[in-house]
Amino acid sequence: MLMSPLARLAILNTNPHLGSYFKSLSHLRLDALMFGAVGAILFDKVAGLVTVRRAVLMAAGALMVGLILTGNLRDHAPTPLGLSVGFSMVAVFFACVVVEVAAAPESPLTRLLEHPLLTSLGRVSYGMYLLHFPILELTLWQLGPTEDGLGLAWRFVVMVLPVYVAARVLYALVERPALRLKLRFAAPLHAVTRPAQH
Repeated sequence: MLMSPLARLAILNTNPHLGSYFKSLSHLRLDALMFGAVGAILFDKVAGLVTVRRAVLMAAGALMVGLILTGNLRDHAPTPLGLSVGFSMVAVFFACVVVEVAAAPESPLTRLLEHPLLTSLGRVSYGMYLLHFPILELTLWQLGPTEDGLGLAWRFVVMVLPVYVAARVLYALVERPALRLKLRFAAPLHAVTRPAQH
């Protein structure tokens, strides 16, 4: 499991010009899927290990935040460490979040994720996923690069707000009507036949 990010780090240290390829293809990296699959496979074993499960979650989160604060996961030019280990740590962190929520549905983390603001984001998350890349690229092109923390915080607001607004419009005009249409044509639950027991 560790070979994938370490191999990327070695490649990027010898060929730094490959960084843009790694960044643009990062959503296709197999290790992100792999860490999620490992979380699912190990779920039964780690569900009862509350202290270990939460320690790994906190460590992954702290490492991810540390990489962001040290500039290794910058928005416009992540370092080789950020492109290799950093993106993998993001995958590990979110795999740990999913395991924690599934293992402890009454936990403070689950209650936090059920907050109305976050459920509102969740409702339009698919639209945000579809629209974020072109909107973020346009915003980065208009604003230019920044290194300081305040600039990054302001940039986050300036970039995420139009993505959210566009996703809300997409949800209202396309997704919600499609969901209603799906319900209209869906077979009623009682009409579903079950195979005969022999």
